[in-house]
Amino acid sequence: MFGWEKLENLNFLFLSKVDTNDLSFLKENVNLEYLRLLRGRFNSIHGIDNCVKLRTLFLQSCKYVDTLEPTIYNLNLERLNIERCPKIVLNERIRSVVKNIAKL
Repeated sequence: MFGWEKLENLNFLFLSKVDTNDLSFLKENVNLEYLRLLRGRFNSIHGIDNCVKLRTLFLQSCKYVDTLEPTIYNLNLERLNIERCPKIVLNERIRSVVKNIAKL
C-alpha cells in the first residue's frame, strides 16, 4: 500500500480487509484521531506509533492480531474497542494506560 503519507490531514479512517503484516503504511498520518479496522489480516498494530493524536482505536474481526504491545504504550488512546479478535489479550498494563476499553 502506498500514497498514505500524502493524506496529512486525515483524522478519521475506517478500513476493511487490510492485508498487510502491520499498520506501518499509516506511520505518516500523525493527525489521525479515529481508526477503525474491520476484518484485517494484519498481525500487529506496529506502525501507528507516530499517530500521536489517535484517541480511538477500534479493531473488529481482526482474527490475526495477536498483540497490541509495545505500540499501545506509545499512543495516548482514550478508547480501545476490540470486537471478535480472539488472539488479543488485555493485560493489566494495557488496562492501566487506556481509559476506556470495551472487548466483546
